[in-house]
Amino acid sequence: MKRPGETPSFVYRYQMVMFVMDYAGELDDLTLPLLAWLSENQPQLLLNPERNQDIKFSAVINDDDSADLLFTLPLRERVRITRSSQGTPQAEHLLEPKPRLPSSEGDWSHVFQDVTWGESDG
Repeated sequence: MKRPGETPSFVYRYQMVMFVMDYAGELDDLTLPLLAWLSENQPQLLLNPERNQDIKFSAVINDDDSADLLFTLPLRERVRITRSSQGTPQAEHLLEPKPRLPSSEGDWSHVFQDVTWGESDG
């Protein structure tokens, strides 16, 4: 955890470990959604050449049809502390700032279609 400056806000820093046992699919079927999530939620991890080397991946081949996969990602989460109208402390987890990308080729919008449900979809 890191506390930047004199404010009561802080940053969680932690390792996310994703372990997939006996995976029989294509590696890209796991990797592409993970990279898309990172581009939305942890863009600095992908855009910084020094930081993206901290994304770790390993595999243990079980047999001809399956493997155990392990992804390790260094994540951070910014938290701003404020006081509620009742005067109690409350935490707000902040979104990561969106980087300016040089072109439409630099984001994941052409890879994935947004399939979230709108209010009218019930």
